[in-house]
Amino acid sequence: MPGRLMDEDAAPGSLDLKKDRSQAQGASHQQALPVKSPADTQVNGTTRDGPNGVLTNGASSEQTHTTGNGEPSNMAVATSSAEGPPPLDQSWRSREQNKSLGLLMNRVAQQCYFDLNKTLDDMSAIPTAPSQPQLPNGVGPHTGPDTSEPSVKKKRMIMDFANDQRDRFIKTLVLSDWSRNEEEKARMIDVKVWLDKQTALYRQAEDAVARAKMNMQQAKVPNPNIEGAMEVLATGKASWVPDLGYIRPKKLSAKQLLKTMRDMNVILGTRLSLHEDLPFYFRDYSIADGRVTFMVKDEFEVDLSVADEDPATQLYFIDIRLSFEPTTPVLDDRIRGFLEGKINVQLASKGLQGCYDFLHNFVLTHKLTILQDQATELTRGKWFDCIKIEKLRRSLVVQYWAGLPGPKSWIEIGISSGKQTTTSIRRPATPHISVRWFQRSVEIKGEKLEFDWQQLDVEKCLMHVIERHTASILDDLRTRICALVPADAPFKAKVSDAGGCQVLSLSLPSLRQPIEVRIEPVTGQYSITPPSTASLNIERRLNNHPTADPARWLAGLPCAVVQDQVFKQADLLRWSPVKHLVRQDNLTAVFGEKLQHFSIFTPSRAWSDDWALAVTFSLQGEKWWAAELEERRSELPNGTGRIIKKVTPVDPAPDGQRKDISTSRDTLSQVARRAVGDVAVSTLSAQLKGEHIPHSMQKVFPQGDCEGVERHDRIFPTALFISFSKLRKGMQRGKWKPWAHEAVRLSHHGLVHDARGEGVGSKQVRHDLRLSLDPGKFKELHKHIQNSGERDLALNPHGGVALKFITPFGQPFIKKMRQRLQTVEQLDQCANILKQRHFVCGHLSLSRLQFTYHTTPELSVEMTFPTEAEGITTLKFHPHDNNPHRRVKVMMEQAFNATDSKAFDIFTHTLSLTLPVLQTFNRLEAKDPVCRVIAIHPRNTTWYSIAYHPPLPRCTFTLRTRIRREGEDTSVKWIIEDFHSSIKGQNLPEELNTAMQELYKESAEHWEGMGSAIVADAQGAAEALEKLDGIVRRFESVPGQPQAAESTQQQQQPTDLPKGTSQSNGQASGQANGQARQNPKQSKPSTSSKSSKPVKQEPDLIMLD
Repeated sequence: MPGRLMDEDAAPGSLDLKKDRSQAQGASHQQALPVKSPADTQVNGTTRDGPNGVLTNGASSEQTHTTGNGEPSNMAVATSSAEGPPPLDQSWRSREQNKSLGLLMNRVAQQCYFDLNKTLDDMSAIPTAPSQPQLPNGVGPHTGPDTSEPSVKKKRMIMDFANDQRDRFIKTLVLSDWSRNEEEKARMIDVKVWLDKQTALYRQAEDAVARAKMNMQQAKVPNPNIEGAMEVLATGKASWVPDLGYIRPKKLSAKQLLKTMRDMNVILGTRLSLHEDLPFYFRDYSIADGRVTFMVKDEFEVDLSVADEDPATQLYFIDIRLSFEPTTPVLDDRIRGFLEGKINVQLASKGLQGCYDFLHNFVLTHKLTILQDQATELTRGKWFDCIKIEKLRRSLVVQYWAGLPGPKSWIEIGISSGKQTTTSIRRPATPHISVRWFQRSVEIKGEKLEFDWQQLDVEKCLMHVIERHTASILDDLRTRICALVPADAPFKAKVSDAGGCQVLSLSLPSLRQPIEVRIEPVTGQYSITPPSTASLNIERRLNNHPTADPARWLAGLPCAVVQDQVFKQADLLRWSPVKHLVRQDNLTAVFGEKLQHFSIFTPSRAWSDDWALAVTFSLQGEKWWAAELEERRSELPNGTGRIIKKVTPVDPAPDGQRKDISTSRDTLSQVARRAVGDVAVSTLSAQLKGEHIPHSMQKVFPQGDCEGVERHDRIFPTALFISFSKLRKGMQRGKWKPWAHEAVRLSHHGLVHDARGEGVGSKQVRHDLRLSLDPGKFKELHKHIQNSGERDLALNPHGGVALKFITPFGQPFIKKMRQRLQTVEQLDQCANILKQRHFVCGHLSLSRLQFTYHTTPELSVEMTFPTEAEGITTLKFHPHDNNPHRRVKVMMEQAFNATDSKAFDIFTHTLSLTLPVLQTFNRLEAKDPVCRVIAIHPRNTTWYSIAYHPPLPRCTFTLRTRIRREGEDTSVKWIIEDFHSSIKGQNLPEELNTAMQELYKESAEHWEGMGSAIVADAQGAAEALEKLDGIVRRFESVPGQPQAAESTQQQQQPTDLPKGTSQSNGQASGQANGQARQNPKQSKPSTSSKSSKPVKQEPDLIMLD
């Protein structure tokens, strides 16, 4: 034992191995080495205390001085040799292979403990022999040592354990002893390492010289053997080549050769059929040309032959061909020789089964090598940094999409043992190439990957796996996206194969082309086409954030793309986004659905500030809404903002058209136009509901012209059907009979544009109201409207009425509808009245009425109706310079606008009634155009005051109308009477008074004197006025007429006019209205009186009722 040997070398009687050994060494050195003088210094120097009498650095003891810590002083360094020994390599000391002695001793102690427990367990497991019977007092019989087999076995086990552990601890003790001189041992190892390196350098130098010499052989040019060449060329022999004395075999003839081949074929066929146990995969073979060819599909073809007829002899290898690509058609001689030796060994030892096993494993390994080379070549091309290759024994791992974050995906191509888990197939197990597929670090089982092992192409295998992986990802995305969409939504998602690449198509009806989501085969990143801002953002998010949910982001992508398209088209149409919107939390309640994207615009300046066009985007498609806005205080910089109060849906596709309308400019323009109509209809519908007027909405096709309105508005607008009787009932007083059918249709025709097309800022919209007249209604109106060129009112012969009117955008207009219907009804009444009075109607429309009420001379009046309900009707008489009614134009306007529905009838009757009188007034005034001796003062349209001034007698007469009733018949008569007979106590001349009394007693065809007044019709009033004027003018120069107050009286009006009356035309109309309905019996005609006290006259004016 090493420990024993070391103990023998130690000093006798020593207990400590290290101590005794040190003493022994010290003693031996002291006895064997005498002290030498400095002159006897050897190569390394001398010393008095060292083993050889020299110092370590070669200096003598006389020249060496040490410091207090034992180190040599500077003087000693200076006296040392100029060049010390080279530094030794000590890098081995810090290597990981070095283990501490303490760790080794701990492990030895642990192992001893484990072995002791195991030994005790084994000993307890050995059954013991039955014990000897004991005596009654409990003392057993005296026996010798226990020599039973279990006891001996246990003793042997404990002794073996002790012996093994003793040896182990002795070795540990030796190592512990060596460790006490670790520095010396380390120096020895340093020297050993240095010597090994020097030896290696020597060998490398020898090898380099030998290689240089071998390489120089190619550079040498051998001396030409001219003599040998001439001999060979001349004789065809080389005399210097030794003759080995071989006997050449005889050449076989063709028949012999053919017979030999056939015999070999028979031998091979017989042996394979009767004597050989063919492997399962060697069942496909052919025999020809003295060899048998075994063919294994997609692997190899091997040719074997025999050398003897004895079936017990082995077969021999002839040739081999590989049956897959890529490979070389002819094997290298070195590889061929290697295979030949190995195959023949297998044929000799294991027969055909060994030959197949060897070649099969060789081909499988060769295929993996080819695939590895192809994969390595791929990393140098377009797959750089996208795949990683790892070769693990007989398997190849190819990781694809290496640049993607998160868990990795790879395929593992290896050789499987081929053992079947089921016993149904009796085919022997044979190794084969198998593939394991991992997606995101999870093995995919049950997927059958179709690899072509005959045409080896690792890139094609990768593309096949990636295609399957891509298809599974896209299928999963399609399923998850469809789960977020209602079943009736127009959104479509499908996965298709586009040129060998799987594509997920997302489509909405409004998308110009579907959104295609691809996964790049090389990089594994998402690619979305067509490119857009939204698709670029989502593509970047999906590729850079592995935790992002692709289904949720891709589900919102079509909505974002459509919103982007809408924004672009809206910008081209100069739509402006609504600003200062306040954040709302109830948008889902306002719109009635959950919103993904939302935009709101003002299409043009024609829209009011209270309305906007909103569009919402979801997987159910985009929906358009007409939104009513409301001011709301907010935290915006201006302090106020707007919120969406309510919305009205707008259908961009008319009934009967396709629903897949793209977001083009025409579509947006159409939506804006339809929104205008929906706003108008919804506003009116709300007002009709408030007034409890029955109505309904339907889709109808508009008819007729739409001048001033865009042509695109004529596409199935929403029509509102209103109850005619309920609509007109709120305007009638008393009894009224409907003149049209119950259903009234209101259709919208868009914003109004002027002739230049610049009416977009007018904020006005046009509506058409259509009615069906009852039979026989509005016949006269139809005659005049047909020839008047009226564009706001149209009637057809079948009783159809169409009304066009303009209203403010977004404002209710039921009041204007009623006013327009009333105007149409009044126009028909006017037409009938004109026919009854034989007036000639020149023009009749909703805005103007012009007719001629006298032909010789031609006198006409033009009436302009108001456009608003609060306006008044204006009159214009023609000819402008000499129409008699110009005198009472203002009064007639006031009377016409102040009366009820019979105003036009009263107006036309007044025209006929007052025309002769007014013409007579003009003639009377024309007799004295300079002196103005007569003054006509109209109090209203049927009450006039006629005053004469000097030099004519000062007198005043009144002319007014009264109604005469004769049974059931009534007639209007003019009353001419003397207003007063004296002024300031002055009486009229007796002759004039007498003449007037005589006139009041006369009678004619059209007038009749009543004693104190004259009653006449229109024509008779004119004749009576002419006769009265002639009587007054006969007394132009009357003696005794006061002349002193002439100048004063010329400027004075009659003092006994009714109180409150005025010569002003404006004030007279108010009195006329109050007097028009007084009972004619309450006033009596006044006569001339001789008393100086003026008689107070009550106003007595009767207007047409």
